[in-house]
Amino acid sequence: MSMGSLTNTNITNNRAGGTGGGISSSGNMSGAVDSVTFANNTSTVADGGGLYVGGTSTGVANSTFSGNSSGGSGGALYTGGAVNGQITNNTFISNSAGGNGGAINAAASTGDMTFNTFTRNHAAGSGGAVNAGSTGLINNVLFEYNSAGGAGGALN
Repeated sequence: MSMGSLTNTNITNNRAGGTGGGISSSGNMSGAVDSVTFANNTSTVADGGGLYVGGTSTGVANSTFSGNSSGGSGGALYTGGAVNGQITNNTFISNSAGGNGGAINAAASTGDMTFNTFTRNHAAGSGGAVNAGSTGLINNVLFEYNSAGGAGGALN
């Protein structure tokens, strides 16, 4: 399934044995995520505790990702491709991954990250807050109290 925009929505207390504890989109996400709360969602053995996008995705703005977890990578958000838009004005708090990217795992790149807060995220692998192939501009982003079992307590 490919997905369009997701706005003004709460995705809370969901659980999946596969990808995407909150939402799983095996294709691309053509619209933005804006003003969405992903809280306490779990992907028990796979990627994307809150949101899983198998392909590329557009931006994420004005959203909160809190207490999400994955047995794989991307405790809050996993994208198999690039995040082509900006990741701006979001809060990522207390998310965890059994693999890489306690909050975000982007297999390709993240795009620009501005005005975000990453607090108390953990990855058993690399990138306590963010694990990405590459990142764009990082501006006015707070990384605090994140941890990783591998490289990059905050960013890898």
